[in-house]
Amino acid sequence: MYLHHRMQPLTGLRPAIFLVFLAWLALAPVAGRAGQDSNLLKQAQTSEDQQNYRAAEDLYRKFLASDPDNLEALKHLGILEQTDVKLDDSIEHFKRVVTYQPEYPQVNSYLGLSYYAQQNNKDSKGVENSHGTPGC
Repeated sequence: MYLHHRMQPLTGLRPAIFLVFLAWLALAPVAGRAGQDSNLLKQAQTSEDQQNYRAAEDLYRKFLASDPDNLEALKHLGILEQTDVKLDDSIEHFKRVVTYQPEYPQVNSYLGLSYYAQQNNKDSKGVENSHGTPGC
């Protein structure tokens, strides 16, 4: 003997609870990752504050791997690259910030400084200083 169960439409509170549960399942991994990401950003900022620039650069890069359009992380990475005379990289990161928000605080100035330093760096190649050695 076969028992046939008729599917009853979900009514009342059960569908709402079910939908909330599904949403929670879908968002739980994202929420956990967001916490890890913000921790990476804090670690990067702390490393930068402690003048551990190599660690800060690595942490900003890791953070940007999961949040590639974070303007503050792009700005700080660009500053670190500019300081380390990685001018092409700094220009790329500053331009990404300006693309999203043209008036982002100080980024236009940093971008201009990178372009200026890049031009001076190109101009100084092949020039001898007063001691007869290449460069500035």
